[in-house]
Amino acid sequence: MSTKRNYHFDNIKALLIFLVVFGHLIEPLRDINFFGITYFIIYSFHMPLFIFMAGYFAKPTTKGLMYLFKKFIKFEIIYALVFVVLFATSGGEANVEGSALDLILYALQPIWVLWYLLSLIFWRFLLIAFEKHPVAIGIIIALIIGFNFIPFDFRVLSLGRTLSFFPYFIVGYLAKKHQFDFSRLRHSHTITFYLLCLLVVFWAMYSTQASDELLYGTDSIVSQGTSLLPLAMFKINTYLVAAAATIVILNFVPTTKNTFTAIGQKTLPIFLWHGVFIFFLQRINFFEQIRHFNNILSYIILFILAVLLVLFLKDRKV
Repeated sequence: MSTKRNYHFDNIKALLIFLVVFGHLIEPLRDINFFGITYFIIYSFHMPLFIFMAGYFAKPTTKGLMYLFKKFIKFEIIYALVFVVLFATSGGEANVEGSALDLILYALQPIWVLWYLLSLIFWRFLLIAFEKHPVAIGIIIALIIGFNFIPFDFRVLSLGRTLSFFPYFIVGYLAKKHQFDFSRLRHSHTITFYLLCLLVVFWAMYSTQASDELLYGTDSIVSQGTSLLPLAMFKINTYLVAAAATIVILNFVPTTKNTFTAIGQKTLPIFLWHGVFIFFLQRINFFEQIRHFNNILSYIILFILAVLLVLFLKDRKV
């Protein structure tokens, strides 16, 4: 018996995958205030909501984990080859210097977008523990809280993102398990307005000064400096902002099938392949050239480029 397709979630995923691509396209220009604010706004909610939906459709079983692992290894190799070919001979960022330990740690960091596949595997295992072993719940919570106070490079094996984003994953899973009625949120227009105002306040407060690493979940609080209270408050606020943005997006994104629905059904090839094209654009100094344009014109060009990449990559094989 087939399950009825959730077009609302497909439409949300279409929006989010576009923001993923657009966010990565403007990332090299985020030192420019105009792009930096946009970048911060996108990163404050797009992956949390994506991960929420991954949890919504997840099951506490090992089925499908081998498929994910094979995709991770395949694209790890592809990205490594592209990374070396495009950068190693040009004095680019692939030239890593340091001790043998530094090189090993660098090698253990999933290359760019591949952190998501590795974290997704970890989240599935954590979900099994969450469901089958009640004691594990306390351990998982302790890990999520504790990693923020350990001065360790949490890019290794995507540990920081795995722990930072797991709450979104588990909330999505619980929403599906308990059959949460999302229509209750979609009709709360007054609440949506107030939440949107709160989002604007948050973005205005932090968009020009917040740590990208703390927002990504790739760094611990203690690694950011000595002012732990403001950093801890920012970290807590990121969860509240993601929740608020989720409600706002649930209200504004159409619930019926439309032109963009098919894109939301094919997000994985877009997510995995778009980085190769952006690596190529970096190699030919595209982003350095576009800096000389008017900011509005650059914004429009990158927006159109993101649309074209999404349309081109949605039907690629993975």
